Amino acid sequence: YIHEALKVSALDFLVKPIDKEQLFGILDKAKNRISKTDLVQRIAKLEDSVRMLDTRAINFRIPVYRVNGDIDYEDKREIIFISTEDNVTRLLLRGDRSVATTKLLKFYEELLDGDNSFLRVSKQVILNLEFLKSFSPKTDEAIMIDGSTIQVSRRKSVELLHVLSGKT
Repeated sequence: YIHEALKVSALDFLVKPIDKEQLFGILDKAKNRISKTDLVQRIAKLEDSVRMLDTRAINFRIPVYRVNGDIDYEDKREIIFISTEDNVTRLLLRGDRSVATTKLLKFYEELLDGDNSFLRVSKQVILNLEFLKSFSPKTDEAIMIDGSTIQVSRRKSVELLHVLSGKT
């Protein structure tokens, strides 16, 4: 029986009559092995989290499809807001830069879905909340750090207030 127990990697082997001290000793061994297994699983989860951080670093850049067919990449942490007017979508970037793209605002809304820094505040605008300087619920106006004034729709004004109250 001992030989068979070793083949299946048994923790220990008990014979009758069972000695209580021996049984408790084996139970302690089992607890230690289980906690070591738990530790290994926790380390594996931590490693996965670190890998995800590396992946997120790559995801800081988003594609900007140009009229000439080129695809540029901009760091989304540089985007103050994205707006559309007359079927032209523009990314307003830090440093007074503006980039036009052939993609619709909906494309960028879906691309940025899940990024809590960005919020679509009207049919025409997606804001990067990191660059929001102030918001007036009375006038539904958002003022960005570059001085731009963005009109927020009434429905989105409530959502913006909710998001802002959760950030503080």
